[in-house]
Amino acid sequence: MSAAMSAEAKLKAAVVDRLFSSGILDNDAVLVSELTVDNWAHRTDLVLANGRLWGFELKSERDNLSRLPAQISSFSQHFEKFVLVVDEKFASRAAQLIKETNGAGLWISTGCGKLIEKIRPSFRPLAKSRAISLMTAIELRKLLSKNGYRNIKNCKRAELVELAKCMTVQTLSDGARSAIKDRFRSIHLSFVDQRAIDGSLSALPTLTRAANKSNLATPTKPNKIDISLFPPVPKDHPNLIEAPSGPVIARMKNQP
Repeated sequence: MSAAMSAEAKLKAAVVDRLFSSGILDNDAVLVSELTVDNWAHRTDLVLANGRLWGFELKSERDNLSRLPAQISSFSQHFEKFVLVVDEKFASRAAQLIKETNGAGLWISTGCGKLIEKIRPSFRPLAKSRAISLMTAIELRKLLSKNGYRNIKNCKRAELVELAKCMTVQTLSDGARSAIKDRFRSIHLSFVDQRAIDGSLSALPTLTRAANKSNLATPTKPNKIDISLFPPVPKDHPNLIEAPSGPVIARMKNQP
């Protein structure tokens, strides 16, 4: 693991520990690592789905803030609560950027690894288009069906989106939250189990979708054949013939 990746992992683990210790993570809550939003334009470092949909963007001391303005703009629109978590060396610049975004929160990571809440995030309702963008076509179809829509089995995503726009903001927001919980719950539970054994930092790889590839069956190696069990063809065999691959015994035709 590189120094930059290590610094980011330590910061993410500190955020996870804070969420657990604060009691925000109840039995129904789900943590997600690196969720893409905004038509794959941005990837959120950490997402918490409980009664609200939280997004966390992390900047360790090894990061830079070149992409941060665009990230803040996007994440604050795709999550009901958004928190920027930065190393203390970025505290001043981060505070300036956050002031330009209504409702965004700010946590500062000190040199000793402690997290200090400088600005508490406030709830901001999702726009319909943002909530819809967080759901897959299958999840949209399921939500529409649950709310009484019929004959939508063969509808394409664009058609499902237009139908979904007719539902309320509350219904769509609840649907997006539930969809993310259902999609990532098994990964979250695996992480919780691993965290109880190894701690947050060591368990972080379990929180990524890539780590779940380990659940796939491992291909088995073919057994080695012991050639000594198969003696060579006797040179004086009456049916011995020379084939391109070497001497073989000719197949006998059935006698009438």
